[in-house]
Amino acid sequence: MKRMKKWLTMLPILVVTAVLCLSPVIAMAADEDVSVANPEHPYIGSLAIVAPRIAMENQRISMRVFLRWNQEPFEGAGVWAFTRDQAEIMKEEVRRLAEDESTPVDKKDYEALASVHGTFIGATGSDGRVYHGFEATGIYLLAAVKRGYYPGFTTIRIGTIPKAMVLDAPQKALVNETVTMTVTQRGTGTPIENAGIWAFTKEKAEKFHNEINAIRESSDIAAEDIDYESLANIYGEFLGRTDRHGKLDHAFSEEGGYLLISIKRGYIPGKAGIRIGEPTFKALAIEAPKRARVGDEVTMTVTDRRTTEPVQGAGVWALTRDNMGSLQADLKALKQDTVVAAEDKDYESLMDIYGEFLGRTNGSGQVNHVFEEKGHYLLITVKPGYFPGWTTIHIINSPDKDISENSVKPYRNSGNATSLRPNLQNPTITTDDTLQ
Repeated sequence: MKRMKKWLTMLPILVVTAVLCLSPVIAMAADEDVSVANPEHPYIGSLAIVAPRIAMENQRISMRVFLRWNQEPFEGAGVWAFTRDQAEIMKEEVRRLAEDESTPVDKKDYEALASVHGTFIGATGSDGRVYHGFEATGIYLLAAVKRGYYPGFTTIRIGTIPKAMVLDAPQKALVNETVTMTVTQRGTGTPIENAGIWAFTKEKAEKFHNEINAIRESSDIAAEDIDYESLANIYGEFLGRTDRHGKLDHAFSEEGGYLLISIKRGYIPGKAGIRIGEPTFKALAIEAPKRARVGDEVTMTVTDRRTTEPVQGAGVWALTRDNMGSLQADLKALKQDTVVAAEDKDYESLMDIYGEFLGRTNGSGQVNHVFEEKGHYLLITVKPGYFPGWTTIHIINSPDKDISENSVKPYRNSGNATSLRPNLQNPTITTDDTLQ
C-alpha cells in the first residue's frame, strides 16, 4: 500500500516531465509540417501571391508575396506574368519538375522555367510587395518564384471594369398580381433592353449558384463571359425579356418565395428577391406586470410583435373573466368573415362592447392606468392594421393577501382562453401570450 501511494504521488510528476520533454520535439515536428504546403514536395516552404482580380490598363497595382504557412511577407521573390497560352505550358513544366525525383528539391530551378515562358515583373521588397502596371488587356497568370520554394500562383484580368446589372422588383406581391421588374446598369442607371429574367425557387437557386461557382473555380473565364443563360434555362423559369425601358411585367400564378435573376451577355447578372402570396399580417404584443396592487399605477407597453418596435396610438382594454365567452364568439365570427381583409377587421368595436377602455399608447408605446378593483383581467391591445395582442394581470388588495400561487389562475389556464387557440392560417389569441 505504501509503494502504491508513493507511485500515485509520483505519477503526475512523471507525466508533466514527459510532456515538457516532448514539447520541443512536437514543436519541431509541427514546424516541419507547416513549412511544407504539399507533403509530396518537401521544400523549405511554399509561396503564395495575392493581387487584384481586375485592373485597368496601365493602372499601377500592388502584388504581395508571402510564405503560405505563416502568412509572413516574403522578400526577394520574383514575380512573373504569363499569357493564357504561356500559363498552360508553365503549369505543366512546374508539375513535371516537382515530380522529378532525380533532382534534389533545392536544385529545382523554377526561376529558369519562368524566364523561358513568362515576363519578369520585379522582385519583392521587404514588405513582400512588387508594383506594376500592365499595358495590354487580357487575362494573366501571375507566379511568385524563388529557388527552394514551391511557386505561388494567381490570376488577374486587365481591361475595362465589367458591366453589372441592377434588378429592381417589389419585395412582395399577390398571386396573379402584375409585377413590374426593372433592369439597369450598375453605376449609370441606364435601362438595359433585352435582358432576360428568370425566377428560381430556393432549392433551384442554390443549385444554380453551385454550378456558377464550379465554373469560376475550374477556369479563368471572366464573370461577365460565363454562359448564365444555359444554366438559367435548366434551373429557373424564364419570365421574359425587358423592353427598351428596361422593364418587364409578369404575374406569378403560384405563391412562394423566388429569387429573380436578370441575365444578358457581357453583364454580371442582377438579383432580387420577391415573396408571392398574402401579405404577412402585422401583430401587436403587450407587456404588463403579472401582479399589481389596487391603487398603484400600472405601465403597459405595446410593441410590434415581429420588430419589437414600440407602437403609438394602440388602444388598450381590460376585460373581466365574465366577458370572455361573448368576446370569443364574436372574435370567431369576425375572423371567419372573408369579405373583410385581415388588416381591415374592426376589433376596436368588439373591445368597446366587452371591455373597459384604458387609453392609447404614447410615442414610447406605453399607457398608464390605475386599477380600482381587485381581480383577474385580460388586457387586449388593438390598432387598425394589426392583429390584437394580449396578456393577463392579477390585481390584489395588499402584498399579504391574494398573492399565493394557488390563488392566481390566469386566463391561459381557463377554458375560454384555451378555446381561442389559433391555427396557422388565421392567427388569434393563444394561451401562452404569443401569436402563432
